[in-house]
Amino acid sequence: MAGPLPRDFPPWHTCYRFMARWAADVLAGQIRDRLRKRIRRDMGRPRARPPP
Repeated sequence: MAGPLPRDFPPWHTCYRFMARWAADVLAGQIRDRLRKRIRRDMGRPRARPPP
């Protein structure tokens, strides 16, 4: 089991419910992809090519 959440997070079951809903809606992957693009841009790296 992972360690406790930071104090400013809601209770773990609330976080779990949100993540489960996001995963079911594929939202977590979309957030990850957007963050990756933003980080690469901020680092001055070229856009990653899509997999073949």
